[in-house]
Amino acid sequence: MRLSRLLWIPLLTGLWCLGTVCGHAGDRSALLVIDVQKDYTALDSGSRVCPEQIGPMISTVNRLIPHFADQKNDVIYILQNGGGPLNESLKTTGDLKFIKNWPSAFSNVEFEAYLKKSGARKLYITGLAAEFCVGATARDARSQGYDVTIVSNAVAAKNCDALKSHLLQFKRERIKIIDSDQVNSAPE
Repeated sequence: MRLSRLLWIPLLTGLWCLGTVCGHAGDRSALLVIDVQKDYTALDSGSRVCPEQIGPMISTVNRLIPHFADQKNDVIYILQNGGGPLNESLKTTGDLKFIKNWPSAFSNVEFEAYLKKSGARKLYITGLAAEFCVGATARDARSQGYDVTIVSNAVAAKNCDALKSHLLQFKRERIKIIDSDQVNSAPE
């Protein structure tokens, strides 16, 4: 009888375990890396996003990836179908990759199911493009009750002059916007 009580305590307290890492439901974070793919970021092939933003965005995402991985938070790569492989300069960790056919990562039901299973409730969004897939994913995540943060210097826009206005619009929509320097203390 004592064993059955021990098994119920985690369920009643909201404790989750994934491998050897345990925590409370809802305190896991995930870094989403959206569409940082060769076809969208290659400077020599007529980049589909602002060329000046690509290098700094990838560098920032590369600094964030080990931070999340070291804290046992998920790093999830979202790829647009037909966008090619991930940019070769992008660091990768693990095999959490989901392919989408529409702008929002939530258009992939396997991605949505994975988030629910993992217990991640705090999503940090990076990648491209701010006015399309980053925005669609952030809005869908917020509408589904996730705690959503866009990392401002880890996203790029199609139009070089429009990134700031897109970030301001997200802020008006009550989506958190932070700089990557603020992320260091954000994930638990």
